[in-house]
Amino acid sequence: MVSVAIIGFVATIGVVNYRNAGKSSALQLEAYKIAGDLQRTRSMALGAVEFNGAVPSAWGAYFNIASPGQYLLFADKNDDKIYDAGDSILQTVILQNNITLDITGAINITFVPPDPIVYLNGVNSGETSVKLKDQTGKTKTILVNSLGLIDVE
Repeated sequence: MVSVAIIGFVATIGVVNYRNAGKSSALQLEAYKIAGDLQRTRSMALGAVEFNGAVPSAWGAYFNIASPGQYLLFADKNDDKIYDAGDSILQTVILQNNITLDITGAINITFVPPDPIVYLNGVNSGETSVKLKDQTGKTKTILVNSLGLIDVE
């Protein structure tokens, strides 16, 4: 009887930990998806990829707390190094598994061909971070600096 209770207790702990590990994996997956999309836009700038028949002045990603469940990949058509009405959306990426942006305001990360030169919120210096959170409050941070290094913490 005691051994059945012990086995039941251990099984319960295992199930609870398994569910929490799945949530943590979802958060990590979304963070690496953003890092991959940033590397993709950097590669598009490096390769001087055309959009609608012309190489845009920059390729970038736009994150806005007003839309916490998504972000945009865009072609900067008006050479201002930020996303605005003059730009073209390449893709709207929806965050999955109730993962949301945990940022203040908006973040623009752009890569100017062909080097690519990195602009963070319209400035070619410093670093910025995009933070994600899940339903439990756990967070993951994607760091980007003006040299184009992208890291997930």
